[in-house]
Amino acid sequence: VPPVDTRAYLAVIGTHDKENEPTGAMMALALAEDAEMVDNRCYETAIQVAARNGRWEQAMGFIRTMRQQGMKPDLDSYNSVIAACEKAGRMREALPMLEEMRLLGIQTNAVTYNIAMRACARKNDWRKAYDLLDEMREQNIQPTV
Repeated sequence: VPPVDTRAYLAVIGTHDKENEPTGAMMALALAEDAEMVDNRCYETAIQVAARNGRWEQAMGFIRTMRQQGMKPDLDSYNSVIAACEKAGRMREALPMLEEMRLLGIQTNAVTYNIAMRACARKNDWRKAYDLLDEMREQNIQPTV
């Protein structure tokens, strides 16, 4: 039997995700953490699983854990967390993620802003949505429909 490594845990997390078993994916991540075999990819996959399943707090927690461990979450991870917050109507939690991305040097894109503007629209905060649109223009990011 070959030794278990990070790739094996990542494969198990991904398999649970494909089978729509978020609890199994989170259990696999916990096992990887216990075995000290977790890396960016494991957390990024877990963030996407949590976000797709409406677990915005858990997805946000994984971002925090990654940062505490010296890892750098990527654009897709942040977009997933912002989208999970948007779907849950958590605009106030979603918007600070944009600033966090800037501080970490993670370039936002049209997807990031579209999700954030949807979060504002969901809360009828049109002023903030327009502010975000202006911010996009300042950064030369083309708005999409």
